[in-house]
Amino acid sequence: MTDLLEEVIVQRVSCSLAKLRELLVAQRSGSWTEAHTASLAWVIDELSDCTQEWSEILEDRSVELENALSVAQALSFELDSGRALMDLVPDALAVTDDKGMIRQANLSLVNLLGTRNLLLDRPLSAYVAREQAREFYMHLSRIASGELEVIRDWELKMISRGGDNLDVLVSVTRSRAPDGSTQELYWQFKDISERKRMEAELAAKANELAKANEDLEHFAYVVAHDLQQPARIAATHAQLLARIMGEKLDPEARQEVSYIVDAAKKMVELIREVLAYSQITGQQDRLEPVDAAKVAGEAVALLEANIKESGATVKIGPLPVVMARTTSLRQVFENLIANAIKFRGSEPPVVCVYAKRDGREWTFAIRDNGIGIEEPYREKIFAMFQRVHTDGRYEGTGVGLATCRRIIESYGGKIWVTSAPGLGSTFYFTLQAAQRNARPPRSRRKGAPLAPDAVQGLA
Repeated sequence: MTDLLEEVIVQRVSCSLAKLRELLVAQRSGSWTEAHTASLAWVIDELSDCTQEWSEILEDRSVELENALSVAQALSFELDSGRALMDLVPDALAVTDDKGMIRQANLSLVNLLGTRNLLLDRPLSAYVAREQAREFYMHLSRIASGELEVIRDWELKMISRGGDNLDVLVSVTRSRAPDGSTQELYWQFKDISERKRMEAELAAKANELAKANEDLEHFAYVVAHDLQQPARIAATHAQLLARIMGEKLDPEARQEVSYIVDAAKKMVELIREVLAYSQITGQQDRLEPVDAAKVAGEAVALLEANIKESGATVKIGPLPVVMARTTSLRQVFENLIANAIKFRGSEPPVVCVYAKRDGREWTFAIRDNGIGIEEPYREKIFAMFQRVHTDGRYEGTGVGLATCRRIIESYGGKIWVTSAPGLGSTFYFTLQAAQRNARPPRSRRKGAPLAPDAVQGLA
C-alpha cells in the first residue's frame, strides 16, 4: 500500500512540475493572465500537499527502520547469548548446513579441532580421518535427507588441531524448514580418546594377567605333583620299616612310625586340596544350567559313610536349576555338608539344605545344629589354612572353605556364614538363576543312588 501511494505522489509531483514549466513560459512571453495566476496557486497547493504526504511516509519509514534495527539488535544479542551458552557446554558442539559446512562452533570444538576462524565455513568432513570418510558421508546423507532424524553415539575418528587421531563419540540431529527439508544439522562430539586408551591398556593387562595365571596354574600343578611323590615314599617306607622290624619295634617306636605315616598321608591330602584350589579360575563364561537338587543329592551320596557313622540326618528341600559347573558345585555341597557333620555337638547332626529366590539370584542355605562358630572367626575361616580348632579334635587341612569361596566367587556369587556358639551355623551362598526354559545337560553317567535313610524332604 505504501509503495502504491509513493507512486501516486511521484506522478502528482511530475504533473505539477510540468504545469509549472508551462507557467514560466507564459510569464517570459508576456502573455500572463488571471487564469495563469489560478494555475500557479493550484501548483503551489499540489506541491505542498505532496510534500506533506511524503513527510508522513518518511516518518512511517523511519519508525519501521527503528523497529527493524531493534529487532536486529535483539537477534544479535540472542545470537551472542547462544554462542556464549554453547561455549559453556563441555562437549564440543557444531551447527552445519545440510551439506556439512560449519556455521557455528563452540569453544570446546575449537579447542579440539582448531581456531574458530579456521572452522567456520569449512566442511566438517575435513576433520574426519580418511579411513572413515565414506562412513561419514553416508551418515551425513541419511540425516540430511530425513531418512534418520537422530544418530546417537556413533564412534568416529577425527583429526585434532595437532594432527593426531581422536576417538570421538558423535550424535547428530536436524532442524526442518517449513517445507520439511533439512535446515540445519546440530552436532555433538565427545572425546573418548582417553577412555579408549585406558580400555586398550586394561585389555593388555588382562591378557598379561591371564598368561601369568596360566603359568602359575601350571607351576602349581608341577610343584604339587612333585611334592606328592616324596610324601608317598615316606609313608610307604615307614610302613615297610614297621613290617620288616616287626616285634623288634617297641610300642613307642611303632607310635612314631604311625605318626610318620599319618603325617605323610595328610601332606598328600593337603597337596591335593591346594592343587584343586589353584586350578579354580573364573568360570562365568563357561557356566551352564545345573540341577542343584541332583548335584546336592550326589554330594550326600558321596558322604554316605560319614552320615551313617555319625547318625546324621540330611534334609534337602526343593532346589532350583542355576548357572554353575556340575563338578565344582558338587564339591561346594560336599564340603559344606561334610563340615556340618564333622563339627557336631552332643546331639546327632541334622543338616538342612534349601534355597530362596532373590531377583535374578538364588540364595542357598546349609543349616546345621552343630557347635557353631564364634564371631571373630566367621570371616577368617574362608581364608587358606585358617582353622578354628587346632588341637587335633577335628581333622582337616583348612582349605575346604577357601575352596568353596573361590568356586562361588568364580561363578560371580558370594558366600558367608551366620552362627552362634552351641546353636549351630548356617552357610549361605548365591548363584545366578538359570533362564526360565534352560535345562541342565544330560549326564553321561548315572549319579550314585542316594541313601534312603540319609536324605529326606523338608517338612
